[in-house]
Amino acid sequence: MKATSIYREVDFSKGMNDTLPPEHLPEGYVADALNCFIRTDEIVKRNGYTIIGDDVGSVACQGIKGVRFADGTKRVYGVFNGDVYEWTGSGNWSNLGGTLATSGYVDIVVANNAVYFFDGTNTVVKVNSSGTLSTVAAIPIGTTANWFHNMLFVTGVSSLPNRVRISNLGDPEDFSGGTQATIDVNPNDGDYIVGFGTLGDELLVFKSQRVWSLTGFSTSALTLSDLNERITGFGTIARRSIVNTGNDVLYLSFQGDVPHIRSIKRTQYSTSLVDGGIVSENIETTMRAFNKSALDLCAAAFDGRHAWFAIANAAATTNNKVIMYDTVNKSWVRHSGINASCWDVFSIGSQVQLYFGEASADGKAYRFDTAT
Repeated sequence: MKATSIYREVDFSKGMNDTLPPEHLPEGYVADALNCFIRTDEIVKRNGYTIIGDDVGSVACQGIKGVRFADGTKRVYGVFNGDVYEWTGSGNWSNLGGTLATSGYVDIVVANNAVYFFDGTNTVVKVNSSGTLSTVAAIPIGTTANWFHNMLFVTGVSSLPNRVRISNLGDPEDFSGGTQATIDVNPNDGDYIVGFGTLGDELLVFKSQRVWSLTGFSTSALTLSDLNERITGFGTIARRSIVNTGNDVLYLSFQGDVPHIRSIKRTQYSTSLVDGGIVSENIETTMRAFNKSALDLCAAAFDGRHAWFAIANAAATTNNKVIMYDTVNKSWVRHSGINASCWDVFSIGSQVQLYFGEASADGKAYRFDTAT
């Protein structure tokens, strides 16, 4: 029997392109793609999402994080109005209390079987595997942190815009390492550190105009042997936009005129990191419409294939639009009805799902499922 052949009348696998007029689009593109996934030979409608926990009031979600502790216990933590909430996978949120700022982003970091909360203003809050909340005065009060190679890296400390503080090996609450525990990344250059990213064995340090990297780690002691400027002229103003997609790190960059999603990637035949350039060139009309005064609020997540970026559109002062990048087809679509201030990918049950916290003063967090 002769094998069946596939004849394509229309191929939309290259996704959305609003940079060119519709009549000038090359084959494979569409002028718009809303609330869908475009794959080879199919366009699939996106499912909906369901609230987790309960509505905690007229406040935005400041941060969300799923955690699996060493004993196997799973929890989702959210921050609303400065308080830390815990969700067990069913029922309502449990308010554990807290002393965090009542507005603005709170970054949540898991380190050494505990959960730490950073707002850049107040003493770092900790929740242990028993659900007990406390504060840790020994940890620098930064805006963000990263647990990498068994050390806690903290930045965003007030009046120290170029400094990274590093904990002693294996202890995220011990910063007594002296000068070894402090790195000033090209200080007094008129720039400031925004956040961290990771790619392979490198910790990327993002400034607003440049990207640096820390390499040369050891499993027994801190040996930072290389501090290289990877990217010059491009950085990010949105720490939550930095997202690892496997062989790339994507981030929102803005140097005036049009914001762009850019890439740092590994070269094909080596471990070197290079500037991957702009990846959002096909959706410049969409990118141009975002609120340039609220780009720092951009938040991103990666679900294994798609990178989701929530950004404030037009005159909005909170994130109210999502653009999604398919890392396989290198294509874009957009999504409405997802107002995400923060994301996480986690499996509190048997299935990994995408979670997000509401950016508006709505007191809710959600997870994607089969809802319509």
